[in-house]
Amino acid sequence: MLSLIVIFLTLPSLIISGQVTATFAENNSSAPNSTLLWKYSTSYGVCSSPTIDNGVLFVGVLNTFFIGTQEYHVGNFYALNVENGEKLWNHSIPVGDSSTTVADGVVYLRSFDGNVYAFNAKNGVKIWSNGVGGFTGAPAVADGMVYVCLHNGILALNSTTGREVWKYYNIGGSSPPVVKDGRVFFTSAVYNSIKYVNEVHALNASSGELIWDYTPNTYVSFPIIEDQTLYVGIGSNVSALSSIDGSLIWTTIMKNEQFPTTQNSLRTTAVLDNVLYAYSKDGFVYALNATSGEKIWSQSLGNKIETSSSSVTSGAVYVGSNTGNLFTLNATNGEILGNYTISDISHAALSSPVVANGIVYIGSEDHTVYAFGNQAVPNASSNALPFIILVTVIIIIFIITGIIFFKRLKPKASNRNTEKQ
Repeated sequence: MLSLIVIFLTLPSLIISGQVTATFAENNSSAPNSTLLWKYSTSYGVCSSPTIDNGVLFVGVLNTFFIGTQEYHVGNFYALNVENGEKLWNHSIPVGDSSTTVADGVVYLRSFDGNVYAFNAKNGVKIWSNGVGGFTGAPAVADGMVYVCLHNGILALNSTTGREVWKYYNIGGSSPPVVKDGRVFFTSAVYNSIKYVNEVHALNASSGELIWDYTPNTYVSFPIIEDQTLYVGIGSNVSALSSIDGSLIWTTIMKNEQFPTTQNSLRTTAVLDNVLYAYSKDGFVYALNATSGEKIWSQSLGNKIETSSSSVTSGAVYVGSNTGNLFTLNATNGEILGNYTISDISHAALSSPVVANGIVYIGSEDHTVYAFGNQAVPNASSNALPFIILVTVIIIIFIITGIIFFKRLKPKASNRNTEKQ
C-alpha cells in the first residue's frame, strides 16, 4: 500500500521535470543551460529563429513541396508560453527563415505567401497585412515605421496601417535591414551584366534617400550595428564600417584554417562587452576585439553552420549546426562546454538560439522547439498537463479511500477481541 502511494506521488515530478526526454551527446553538468526544460512539437520543421517578448515566444515553421514544377509553401506561426511551451495562439501561414519583430504589443513578420503581417501579440488578432511580394526576412521597426527587404530594394510601411511610405529600388536582393539613429542599413547583391556586385547601403529612415554606400568586390553578409559601427562579413574578411559615412575602420582576414586556399564566407552575429562574434559556413566560430579587429579566439565545431547565428550571454556562446547539435562555448576562450544532440543529421538546427532569463530556446527541422536551462519548469508540449491533473486526482481519491478502509477495519477488530473475552 505504502509503496504504491510513493510511486504515484513520484510520477508527476518525473513528468514535470522534462529530463526524461533529454538526449545529450555530452552530459556536461557544469555547462550552462544543460537541462531540457520543455519541448513543443510543431507541424513542420523550424528554421526561423525564436523571438521572445513579454513572456511569449514567437516562431514560424515551413514546409516546401512541388507539384510538377510548381513550388508550394505551407506552414504555421506560433505564440508559445516561455515558461512551459503551452500554445497561446497560432496562424496557418508559411513562415520560413524569417524571424519576427515585436514592438508596442504588435508582432510583425514576413511570410512566403508574399505578405507582411501585423498581429496583436497578446491574442493573435490580425491588425493588417500587405502583399508586398518578395521573399522572407525579419522586419525592422522604429519610429512608427516597418522596414522590409524585397527582391529589388527596401520598403517602408506605416506600422499602424501597413500602407507604403517609401521604397528604395536596387537591382538584386536585399538583406533584412537594421535601423539605428534615423538610418536604415542593409546589404544587397546587384547584377551589373557581368557578375553580382555586393554593396552596403545607408538610407534616411524617414525618406528613403541614399546617404552612403560601400562596394567591396566580394560577398557581403547581413550587417549588425553597435554604437556608430557597422559590422559585416566581406568574403573571408570581417570588417567594421563607420555608420556615419561608410568609411572602413578596420578589416581582419579570417582564412579557412582547415583549407587555407578556400574562400571562407563569414557572418557577424553579435557584439557584447566590446567583443565581436562571427561564424563561417565551414563550422568555425570567432571572437574579435570590436575596436581593433584583433582575433581573440577561434573554435571549430566540426560541422557546417548554414543559417544558425550565435547567441551570446556574458559567459557563453550558443550556436546550432547542420547536424542537429546545439553547442555551448566559453565566451572568454572559445572552449566547448557542451555539445547537445537535439536531433539527427537529417534534421538540422538551422534556427538561431535565443537566450532569455538564463534559458536557451532553439528550433529544429525535427518539428520541435526546445527550451534548455538549469531550473526545471513544467514540461510542455503541454499535453502532459491534463494527465498530471488526472493522476493527482486519482492519488487523492486513492489515499482517502485507504484511510476510510483502515478506519472501518479497526472497530471490527476491537469487537472480536471483546467477544473472545
